[in-house]
Amino acid sequence: NLEQMQHTFIFFIRLYDNIAYHLHHVNLDNSAYRILLASSAFTSLMFFYIGRYLIMMVGLLILFNKTWIGSFMEVVLLFLVELLQTCIDVIQKLAFRTSTPERKPIEVSVYENQRWWAGTGYTSQMLRSERAAWSNITGLEPLPPKEDIPPPAHYTWTKDDWCLDATGPWIDDVLGIVDCDQDGWVYSDHKWSNPVGVSELHKVGANGQIDNTKTLTRRRRWYRKAIPIHSL
Repeated sequence: NLEQMQHTFIFFIRLYDNIAYHLHHVNLDNSAYRILLASSAFTSLMFFYIGRYLIMMVGLLILFNKTWIGSFMEVVLLFLVELLQTCIDVIQKLAFRTSTPERKPIEVSVYENQRWWAGTGYTSQMLRSERAAWSNITGLEPLPPKEDIPPPAHYTWTKDDWCLDATGPWIDDVLGIVDCDQDGWVYSDHKWSNPVGVSELHKVGANGQIDNTKTLTRRRRWYRKAIPIHSL
């Protein structure tokens, strides 16, 4: 009847919600995929040999949904889901311990960006559609000011503060190879392209005045050392 169907649907909804909740907390890395593959092979073998009994058990589960037998079978299924998640978590932790490479000191970089405005010169005020005042090397990832950047996970900053890269040249796919000025700035055009070398910064145009149209933006690199926490 309709009441029985309603209770059956409620049971499967609760079961689905519990399974979805536990799967949401499973990190699907290589070890998890191996476990899922082994589980799929085991489940296939079970269906091959005892599939008829599993189907019968599902039918009995629907039949005895409102009885103590149905409640007991629901508890058993939820326990199996909890057990599966626990096994996956344990195996992932063991695999992480054995496969994690030794961490080495690293160098973290952040880029300070500025744009030229008439009357004020170069400032950190940017257009809405462009990169932030602080970003990564591509300019696509906005970052907080260097004083507010936390060290990477499992690392801590050395005693040295942020250092300015005033030597150059920067070598990357965005800017190519260019030299910095004495303050570490690399200049580019309105679209942060076509970098200008130091020798062309004050190039005089045909009208006898300095041509600044090619140097409307600039950026410079700051870097800081970080060491693994376990090496302290």
